[in-house]
Amino acid sequence: MRFYSLISSLILSVFLLFISGAESFRWVTLPPGKNVIIPCKYKDANIQHKKYWCYHSGGEFRYCKIQAYANKTAGRVTVTDYPDQNLFTVTMRNLKTEDSGWYWCAVEIRQRTDVTVEAFQITVKSDHFLSVVESSVEGQEGGVVRIQCLYSAKYQSEQKQWCRSKDQWCYKVGRTDTSHNSAVQISDDKKNSSFSVEMSGLKKSDAGWYGCRIKDLQASVYLSISDAASEVTTISGAERTSISETTQGMISRYDHKQFSKAVTEDKTSAEDIGGNGIKIWIIVTVGLGLLIFLVCMVACIWRKKQNGNRVDSAAVQRSSTADDFVTYSTVKALSSATMDRERDVNNSFSPGSPTNKTLSPAGEDDGVIYSSVVHQ
Repeated sequence: MRFYSLISSLILSVFLLFISGAESFRWVTLPPGKNVIIPCKYKDANIQHKKYWCYHSGGEFRYCKIQAYANKTAGRVTVTDYPDQNLFTVTMRNLKTEDSGWYWCAVEIRQRTDVTVEAFQITVKSDHFLSVVESSVEGQEGGVVRIQCLYSAKYQSEQKQWCRSKDQWCYKVGRTDTSHNSAVQISDDKKNSSFSVEMSGLKKSDAGWYGCRIKDLQASVYLSISDAASEVTTISGAERTSISETTQGMISRYDHKQFSKAVTEDKTSAEDIGGNGIKIWIIVTVGLGLLIFLVCMVACIWRKKQNGNRVDSAAVQRSSTADDFVTYSTVKALSSATMDRERDVNNSFSPGSPTNKTLSPAGEDDGVIYSSVVHQ
């Protein structure tokens, strides 16, 4: 029964390849919830034509349902075209068991004459899968990249491979060194059901699509290569000690003439530095002298100004003190008529005389004169 099932599957695969004109046919098996990126290469003649990704559970291309066109996203499917690389990619996200079935990378020519680029049978199962941790990795020229591929336990004893899409060259478990491409090291960790790929000494020509492969299963990975970064060297204390010891060893191996020449040059440099030091010392000394002179001048001017302020203050004080001892007196200037009346009164008055003489009011006096007398 199993034999007939195998024969039927083989006949169906051959039939699909024949009716679709696909360049290749692949099985992709992944666990639920995973994402997958599938590369689809096409010929130069198809660059201007529309590309799309279609699906049919029964495996008939003419009845397939278009999932998405190039440079469009529909639901969990995105198709992106790269005309400069003759390539378009299909990204399927969050895979579900009902996504299992037949898929085609296709180019739209005209009705009923579309061309398929590649056919895939995608199976989504939790106990039967091959996937990658990262579907896109980036490395630097001359550097190293590592890719981890995961597989179900049933594939532990199967051969693991790392394949390059552009020439379908595959590397097996172990280490492979080539003169044209980077070195490839594949290590299989059967205990954890994964195998890792390490590519070292990367070259720009290494960029492109690769795949982790077990039998007919393949999980695609895109590798991009950037320019080498400029190196920044950090020397630790131990390294500095090692460098110093190495340098001393090199000096000890110099011949006497070279070593003497080096010492002479160092001595000349030291003398030059000493002469420059004397010149700097003289300049500093002169500058300090000028600064001290300026400070003294400012101090003298300030002191003279303070003394002048004290003299002015003393003069003001003496003036205010003198004013405290000024006495004002009133002197009346009498007219001749008034003076005559005063004489008459004096002459007419005598002790015991009853006659009284009234003096004129002070307001009738002629002008008042004020004089100041200063007491010494």
